Amino acid sequence: MEILKGIGVSPGVAFGPVFIMGREEVVVRERKVPPDAVEDEIARFRSALEATVASYRLLREDTAKRFLPDYAAIFDAHIAILRDPALMRKVEEHIRARRHVAEHAVSRVFRSYIAKLEAIDEEYLSQRADDLRDIEKRLIGNLSGIPLHREFEGIEGEFVLVTRFLSPTDAAVLPKDKVLAVATDKGGPTGHASMFARALGIPAVVGLKVVSHHVSSGDIIVVNGNLGEVIISPDEQTLAKCNLERRDDMFVSHIAHRFRHEDAVTKDGVRVVVRANVAKAEDVPVAVDLGAEGVGLFRPEGLFFDRNQPPTEEEQYSQYARALDAAGDEVMTFRTFDVGSDKVPAELGSYFGNEANPALGLRAIRFAMKAPHLLRTQLRAMLRAVAEHARRRHTPYSNVRIMFPMVTHPREFRWAKTQIAGVVEELKASGLEVPQGIAVGAMFEVPGIFFGARELLREADFVSVGTNDLIQYLFAADRTNEDVADRFIPGHKALLELIKILQQQILTLSPYMRPSLSVCGEMASDPLYFGMLLGTGITEFSVSFSMVPMIKHTARAVSAARCKELVRRAASGDDPELDLTALRDYITSTVHAHVYGGG
Repeated sequence: MEILKGIGVSPGVAFGPVFIMGREEVVVRERKVPPDAVEDEIARFRSALEATVASYRLLREDTAKRFLPDYAAIFDAHIAILRDPALMRKVEEHIRARRHVAEHAVSRVFRSYIAKLEAIDEEYLSQRADDLRDIEKRLIGNLSGIPLHREFEGIEGEFVLVTRFLSPTDAAVLPKDKVLAVATDKGGPTGHASMFARALGIPAVVGLKVVSHHVSSGDIIVVNGNLGEVIISPDEQTLAKCNLERRDDMFVSHIAHRFRHEDAVTKDGVRVVVRANVAKAEDVPVAVDLGAEGVGLFRPEGLFFDRNQPPTEEEQYSQYARALDAAGDEVMTFRTFDVGSDKVPAELGSYFGNEANPALGLRAIRFAMKAPHLLRTQLRAMLRAVAEHARRRHTPYSNVRIMFPMVTHPREFRWAKTQIAGVVEELKASGLEVPQGIAVGAMFEVPGIFFGARELLREADFVSVGTNDLIQYLFAADRTNEDVADRFIPGHKALLELIKILQQQILTLSPYMRPSLSVCGEMASDPLYFGMLLGTGITEFSVSFSMVPMIKHTARAVSAARCKELVRRAASGDDPELDLTALRDYITSTVHAHVYGGG
């Protein structure tokens, strides 16, 4: 029996026979076309390009149906690359200059970009190489007529998927009724394998480094997402114990779903608010049905991808109006667009140029300040939708909040508020009455904003800690880069200190001036880190909507005071990384024990 340690990214325990999924290598021979056939070859490439875009759109739609709509937006980045005119022009120039067949031109151009990205010591750019490999393989497949993703054809029975790493397209074609668990060599807490495993509700451990080399298809292994470990060739006693844990997990999930609409009140009487992160209007009714108390983060970036020009005001208005209708009387938090870094729509590429370090460059509110007309269009669409929603509800007040991402200085926030005020005046001048009570807030995602934040806090109605980007910037570790996944550490003293600093500054303000404080991000969707954050005094959360029932169930099962004590103990040692073993044991035991009390 051998035990491998990795990162548990989706809770639960499962065991079964291994299926190893390999990575198909694209091999293209150098062939040339006659001079008079060059334009036909370019036409063939363009046809394959459109077919590849269409295939990613189908994957996006299928992912929305088979998994959850929230995860379908992953493919927007692939479509944006295919719509990059500079990259595609390189392929056409290669065909014209060297008369290579389209397959070879694609391979040469893409391999050149991949090599450059991997050579740059910048995590985000290096990780994008995997996306380019996936696109290259799909483009060449459409050019040559080679069918892709046939690994699962003919497989009978359930299995544990083992692979070096899991791409979005690999994950999208998983037979969800057969996959018991996932174990990967590479990966991090916010990688593709992690997101899809959580969407499927199956255990997953990533970052195991060597698991694909230590097992063969058919071997029996145990995947323990709670402990972040894989057991190879387990004995009968271990299998019996895992079987009991698996049955308990299934019962807990059933109870959590059954009582999803009950308030989340801890054992010691602390009221916890659990809202949802969504990406489009269609997500909202799903989130509300899962028990979310409104939307804590509406991410609108999907509106900007897979198109040749920015979305019009009417297109955006339609999204926001439908989202508000679905939310009803619940809180709706619209975040303004966060483009830049790893999210650059093709139609906005000219604004960014060739940034040497995109993660530290023009993005979020910085981009809005460079392109204020785009922000004002978005704000007009939002505020028109809010006004119409209030009119239908016959109330002069609103339950809507507008949040600005990646604010790093009070002057940025003040500028953003003036944009809202200006749009409100424009709408009033046109005869549209905008309701009162629209809260305006900021996302705290950069470590520097936590220090000396009192000036901004006085002007904000609410603030939300965006843990995904915050941890990335705190440890200089790209959360999407599997090679530095072990440096992306949610359970770290530095994060607790930042939250404490922010809370202390809020308490220095007069009670009527204090903004509300919440946390959004992937870590809030994990019961362990939810317990850690609850132990710091946070009581408002916005989580992946698939996890709303489980997080509410966890809140009802635990004592906030006990979480606080266990977090204090975890931070008492010399190691900057928290020892969360006791907190994990407490949450696991109480979450399971709570089901016998009926929810």
